[in-house]
Amino acid sequence: MARRAALTQNSVTASIASEWEMLEGAAAAAGRGSHRPFDRRVSTLTDKTVEQTKELAEEIRIAERTLAELGQQRRAAVGRLRDEGWSYQQIADALGVTRSRGQQLSK
Repeated sequence: MARRAALTQNSVTASIASEWEMLEGAAAAAGRGSHRPFDRRVSTLTDKTVEQTKELAEEIRIAERTLAELGQQRRAAVGRLRDEGWSYQQIADALGVTRSRGQQLSK
């Protein structure tokens, strides 16, 4: 009886090994490599996520730099208006903001 159980267990093990080899062969044929296709997919997804994160970080740096430059340009423009004699209220009215916001924009 022990011999029969061992034969059954060996045939199941052989069957599983055979199925695994078939799966690995199919994965290799599909260009996914023959070892651990799931791990490679996860690795690829992780690599893509890291690359996307780097790209987004660069876009954020560019946007922040652009906002800083626009802020400097806005302050300079408000300063030129003040030099031309505009009051903060006139600047605020032209921009559609409150007088105190118009004054803040010059700083």
